[in-house]
Amino acid sequence: MMRWPRRKVTVRRDGPVRVVIVRADIDEAVAARLRSCLNDLASAGHTRVVVDLQGAAVCDITGCDALLQVARRLRACGRQLHIAGAQPDIGRLLRSLGAVGAFAFHLTVDEAVLAVGASDPIG
Repeated sequence: MMRWPRRKVTVRRDGPVRVVIVRADIDEAVAARLRSCLNDLASAGHTRVVVDLQGAAVCDITGCDALLQVARRLRACGRQLHIAGAQPDIGRLLRSLGAVGAFAFHLTVDEAVLAVGASDPIG
């Protein structure tokens, strides 16, 4: 499991899926760690990514930008960034940025992991 400073952002493996767990509100500092983590995963070729936002009550624009940048990068590979457990306000904010289709939203991490496997078969 990779860990970033202060364990606010961690990564665990669930088969071929990488689950990025955010355990803090996403402000500029946490967004920088999240962006670094997501870019590291994408650079390593991991395109099956779920971001668990259950631990984040709020997400500022820098956090949304970090998520959107990686979503665009994954989309170029024919994949989607899967978001699990986002608070309603965070989901609305991400949708309001005109990111239609950039994200797939799920209530739980388990649901997201299953969806990644179903929508992104190995090939």
